[in-house]
Amino acid sequence: MKPEGKKQKGSRAEREFAKMLREIDPTSRRMVLSGSVMGLEGDIWGKLPIMWEIKNQETWKPLEYYRQAQLQAIGGNTPVVVMTRNREGFYCFLKAEDFIELLKYALAANWPDGVLK
Repeated sequence: MKPEGKKQKGSRAEREFAKMLREIDPTSRRMVLSGSVMGLEGDIWGKLPIMWEIKNQETWKPLEYYRQAQLQAIGGNTPVVVMTRNREGFYCFLKAEDFIELLKYALAANWPDGVLK
């Protein structure tokens, strides 16, 4: 695949995931020039305290992607890697401690009824 095709594939995944996030955070948007502007390295920005790193690749290297997200996380944002590939859904990769913290918030928000409040 040509480099410009890879960039388009990545941008498409970023837009798709940002659209999914808008169900819970209407401000979620793909960062313009995603990852190219110093201080604005995240792929998606919104109100959630998460540094999103979106990858659309056939070969996955989750620890490598996570370390990149960790380095780019600012202001205490939690790094989360979102991965997809051709004909596949989105998968999230984050530290277990961060996942447990998210579950605490979900339970505190009465999550068992199926809707975060």
